[in-house]
Amino acid sequence: MKDPFLVLGLAQDTSTNKLDETFRKLSTRLSSSNFQENSRSVEQANKALAACKEAYDAITSGSTAQITTSDKEGLSARLRLGQLCLATHMISLEQLQEAVEAQANSDKQLGEILQDLHFISQHELDGLLIGQDLIVGDEEVKDPQALRLLAMGLITEELAVIGLLDARLTGESLVNVLNRRDWLSKDITDAIFGDTAGSAL
Repeated sequence: MKDPFLVLGLAQDTSTNKLDETFRKLSTRLSSSNFQENSRSVEQANKALAACKEAYDAITSGSTAQITTSDKEGLSARLRLGQLCLATHMISLEQLQEAVEAQANSDKQLGEILQDLHFISQHELDGLLIGQDLIVGDEEVKDPQALRLLAMGLITEELAVIGLLDARLTGESLVNVLNRRDWLSKDITDAIFGDTAGSAL
């Protein structure tokens, strides 16, 4: 079970009144009627709302004993080559997907595949491999916004790590990066985080 308190953005010792108030506010903000019909925001809102309802039900029913501890441990600090390529804008998500598919039918490393497809040069690959060893930071992997969005199922671990690296390089918040890259709708992040959406927590 995902940590329901994390999904709702609450501490485990939160009062019942605060729990009810938070759930009510999130339910109102994430109501699909707040978003344009057939938009990606509606899909993301429905997913977030379902996660919030599940979390609220788990807390109110007292079934929080099986919380997955990995939710609070953070993300892997070691960037994979594909993540680093995306984070530095060397390739697109579509190009990475193409390379990964090609790698599935080959015994070559991802870097070799990226070169074969002419997405990166040998010089760029060498720089990326060096960068893999240099770019590690504990502060990245424990970002509360990233962990909450992961627990809600709105982003993958890969997007979280790439977004956090981009945020570190640009000085933006993770939420702003996710919005800028169009991985998560600004309407949704505003609904989830309220006034703190664009600020680093």
